[in-house]
Formats: sequence, structure tokens, C-alpha cells
Amino acid sequence: MRRKRNLEKAYTREHSLFYCMAWSESDRFSKGWGDAGSLSLFIGEGASKKISVWYDQRELDEYYEAFAKRFRDEPGRFSSMREDFRAYWAEWLDLIRGTKRIETVDDLEHMYHLYIRWWTITSDFYCVPELPGAPASSKRDAMKIREETQEYTEFGDDAFRSFIASKFPEYSRLAYVMAPQEAFLLKYRRLRPREVSEIESRLGGYAIIDSQIYPKAGLKRLAREYDFELKPVTAARKGAIKGSPASKGRATGRVRLLLFKDQLPRFKEGEVLVTEMTSPDFVPAMKKAAAIVTDEGGITCHAAIASRELGKPCVIGTKTATQILKDGDLVEVDADGGVVRVMSWTSL
Repeated sequence: MRRKRNLEKAYTREHSLFYCMAWSESDRFSKGWGDAGSLSLFIGEGASKKISVWYDQRELDEYYEAFAKRFRDEPGRFSSMREDFRAYWAEWLDLIRGTKRIETVDDLEHMYHLYIRWWTITSDFYCVPELPGAPASSKRDAMKIREETQEYTEFGDDAFRSFIASKFPEYSRLAYVMAPQEAFLLKYRRLRPREVSEIESRLGGYAIIDSQIYPKAGLKRLAREYDFELKPVTAARKGAIKGSPASKGRATGRVRLLLFKDQLPRFKEGEVLVTEMTSPDFVPAMKKAAAIVTDEGGITCHAAIASRELGKPCVIGTKTATQILKDGDLVEVDADGGVVRVMSWTSL
């Protein structure tokens, strides 16, 4: 009898449903999920633009173990991965640089499928630096690829929303909750009222499982159907907050909690940036920060790489920092030990 899946929140971002569908399809390709009976769950908050991505850690561990075994058993695997990456990256880079433009819905559809292929191989690359038994040279090369491409991983999302706003402005307010196939219909005709109504309903939230979209309100039914439960993250305002060192150093400062990109202008020089996970949009704030603390991430995450480049103390993977810390809390970030200590609370 199959055990109940215990899904844990792995990522929190501000992304469109279009982007999440590409991510979901990439999971199915790279991990062989769906056929293997594994599961990834995306929960979109709708109007707030926030999405969270949930996995069963045991299933992820099984995937990484199988990936590591293939890596050991196939000496040429890394070279093959690199060739595939370069083929997709060359075309992706043309779009980023504007050498190729997304002018039509056909162009958009091509970009979407290219993104799935590129992200499928790229996400596997991101696993290599943490892969047990992988050659040191492969780990270095994979990390270099991660460092060189991290700035552009959100390009597909930005390009999609810009395209809708430019070519179909009547739908721009719905771009965050529009599915790829609904966007591709626009090559033939405008959307019908019932289709617009379906998209608008997602402003109240949605869920994606196996690349199928459901109302968020039906999450309990989906949990029964797919036999999963969501693992809560508990936090209490006491004791030190522990995570993993990403960029070493120590710093003291007042907390600035940033949960949405539109909060970035609030950030002031010398504050401690506390967020779920950074993205390229966060770099101006990271440059001002005394230190950086995140809920999520591993050694190849954006916060880890960018903080090392900036020479900023950074603790990642705390799971609960954004729940525990509040604006104005005075903290000491010990990024040598991966610990955040609260020196004084703004309120209890």
C-alpha cells in the first residue's frame, strides 16, 4: 500500500500561472514524474501573485538518488547534458538579447516549449553541485553554468506578461492567472466570455497538479484524491533561527521583511534583508543589506550565489525566518555558523 505523501513547501515566488505550467511540465520531464507516481503541487494565491511549490521530500530524495546513480553509471552523461544545455541556451539567449523577438502568438508558443526544454536540462544541472559522487570538475562546471544563467531564469515569465500587455492589453490584468493554452488561443480569436470568466475565477487562487489546473477551494478534495497532506511549518518567537551558511561573515542590523517585489523600494541601507527567497529583482536591496536571511534555498540558489558575489553574510534555508522576524527586530546574523540571533524584538 502506498504511503500518504507528506508535501513540504519548497519554493515561494511571485510568478504567473504560465510560468508555473512550464515548471510543472519540466518536473514531469526531468524527474519522470506522473509516470512514476510522484507529485509536485503548485498553489497560486491568485490576486496576490504569490505561488508556492510543494514536494514530498522522500520522493525528491529518491529522484536525487536515481539521478546520482545514472551520473555514476554513465561517464558521458555530464558532457551530453552540457551539449543539450548549450543548444537550448543559444536560442534562449537570442530571445534575452532581442536578436529574436516574440512578436506573435506562434513566437510565444515556441518560447514556452523552448523554456520547458531548457529548464528541464537546467534544473538537472542545478542538482550536480550537491550530487554525491559527482566529479569535482562536473560540480565546478555546473556551478559556473548556474552562476551565468541565474539572472535569466525568470525571463520567460517577464516576456509572457510583457507580450500580453503589449499585444492584448484587454487581458493584461489577467496575465498572472492565464494558462498557456488560453494564451495560445489568441492566435485564432479573442477569448470568449466563459473563458474570461474561468480565468478570472483563478484570482481567488488555484492549484496545479500534473499540469492540470484546479480551483484552490478544492484543495481538500485534491488531497484525498491524490492522497497527500501539506506539512505545516511551525515557528515560535524564541531562541536562535538556524539555517545553512551561504556566504560567510557576521553582521548586526534591523530586520526588513520583504515578501513581495513591490516592497523592495522600502529597503534601506544597512538593514538585514529577510525574505522567502531572492530573485534578480532583489539585487539592488541585497547590495544595500548588512546581511541576507531566507526561508528557502540551497548552495545553488540565487541568494547563495548573489550574496557570495556581493560579499554579504547570508543564511539560507531557515524555513521560518519570515514567520518569526518582524520589521525592526534587531538581529545578529552569524553566517559562519548559519545562525540568526535576535538581540531585541520590536514587539512580542
